[in-house]
Amino acid sequence: MSSFECEQSANFAFIAGGNIFNLFDGLCAFLGPDACFLGYLLSLLTKRNSQAALDRFYVKMKTPVDPDPKSDEHEMEKSYADPHRFDHRRLFAGGNLEFQKPTAADAIGFATCVATCFLIIWLAVWVAGLGG
Repeated sequence: MSSFECEQSANFAFIAGGNIFNLFDGLCAFLGPDACFLGYLLSLLTKRNSQAALDRFYVKMKTPVDPDPKSDEHEMEKSYADPHRFDHRRLFAGGNLEFQKPTAADAIGFATCVATCFLIIWLAVWVAGLGG
C-alpha cells in the first residue's frame, strides 16, 4: 500500500468515526450561500439581546481608535455616556441595521485591495506565460 493510499484510508477512518465537527463542516459546505439566510431565519426564532448590551457593543465598534490611550479612553467614556453619538453616520437611519456610511478612507482602502488582487492575478498569469 502506498503512502497516498494509507493517508486516504486514514482520512476515511477519521471521517467515518462520527466526529460531530465533520458533520457540521459537511453541513456548512452543503448549505453554501444559503447558510446566511438560515442564520437570519434562526435569529428570528431566538431571543433578542438587551438594548444595553447592543449599545455597549456598537459603541466599541463605532468609536474611532485613538493612538493615545488616555484620549481613546476619554472618547470611549463619551460614547458610553451617549450611545447614539454616531447615529448620524448610519447608512439606513431609523432601522435595526448598523451599517455605517462609507468614508473616503473606506473607498480608498477598498479600491487598493481590488487593485492589489488584480495585480497579483496579472503577475501570476505573466509568470505562467514565461515558460512557453
